[in-house]
Amino acid sequence: MNTNNEYIKYILGVEFHSKDMLTNQEVLLKESFLAWYLLIEGYQNEEIDDELLTQILNRNTSCLVHSRKNDSKSLFLLGWMVSISPWFFTPLVQENDGQIWLFKAYNIDPSNLLFKWAVRDRLNLSLNQIGELETSIKEKFEYYFWDFPPFKDYFLGLLH
Repeated sequence: MNTNNEYIKYILGVEFHSKDMLTNQEVLLKESFLAWYLLIEGYQNEEIDDELLTQILNRNTSCLVHSRKNDSKSLFLLGWMVSISPWFFTPLVQENDGQIWLFKAYNIDPSNLLFKWAVRDRLNLSLNQIGELETSIKEKFEYYFWDFPPFKDYFLGLLH
């Protein structure tokens, strides 16, 4: 799964075929991430438009915020998305919630190097420390986050 059309198919499959979608954290996060990614990329498609993607993102965010307040993966992914583009989440969250959630995810699981990398500026890490983090994350991404190709492609693409 590495094209925008495949992302659309995944979202539509979840929307129309998943009975437990609103209670399955992993499905909610995956669908939310794909909707968010397509929105920030400005992807256009006849099957799904920005309004529907935003509705999906906000519905899922609402479910995750209220039910997963102490889950590090939910906090990390929501925190990351809100930090990058808070306007997609208004009025559900405040702009600074993204950074708060990222740091909370790190505090819950400080051994997760992806979470540490996300708050590297707040931790005042040196360039060498950041480089070591990035190398470790690249080598074992699946250890730090779900092995879902869109997550891996996106986050590994951000590492130097």
